Amino acid sequence: MQKTGLQSSANELFEAFMEVKRQGVRFKPNCTIRPSEFYLLHTIYHCCEAPEYAGGIRVSDISRMTHQTMPAISQNLRALLSLGLVKRSHIRRDRRSALLYPTEEGIALLEQAGASFSLLLEEIARRLGEEDTKRLTALLHRLSRVLEEILPHSPERKE
Repeated sequence: MQKTGLQSSANELFEAFMEVKRQGVRFKPNCTIRPSEFYLLHTIYHCCEAPEYAGGIRVSDISRMTHQTMPAISQNLRALLSLGLVKRSHIRRDRRSALLYPTEEGIALLEQAGASFSLLLEEIARRLGEEDTKRLTALLHRLSRVLEEILPHSPERKE
């Protein structure tokens, strides 16, 4: 069966995504933790910068924001806690619930990896050129909006 133009374009888009993904996993910032742990640390750090999470963030909030299951987050969280990159403080009115926040060591690791990632992005922008970089950025923002429209939203998770 012959593919339509739209099916062919969709296949080419898939192949392009996979190619970028294969290249992206080769990027290893100067850090000692797994990518999933880094993502969790990054999420905790950026959430704690927001006024509503100034004292820390709950696992349930991270689960809701990242669309990850509580067990998946807990597994990565154990590693971050054992490495001293994240701290947990219990809430007085509910001892079962805890707030998470990055430690100074966690923040330093994020800054180090961020600097490495910035250098990579600057090199990509230099090689693509200003016009193509702006075009790619606009298309990625547009893609995000399209995905937001067509993908189902996850229901709120219970803690």
